[in-house]
Amino acid sequence: NGKSEAKLRNSESALTQSLHEIAETDPALARVADAWPKLPEPIREAILALVESSTKGKSRRRNRTR
Repeated sequence: NGKSEAKLRNSESALTQSLHEIAETDPALARVADAWPKLPEPIREAILALVESSTKGKSRRRNRTR
């Protein structure tokens, strides 16, 4: 429906703005963001898997110390 599509567009716009702000202070993230649309799907999946494995490990360690 029209309301859902508008809400999605607003969310995407906010996300895009946030990513641009972060990328201004992090050149490596900016390079990844710029390359992302051109990357083959297997490369994207590999990057996401690396991020996931890294963040899962940190989350587990934090939970153990609490």
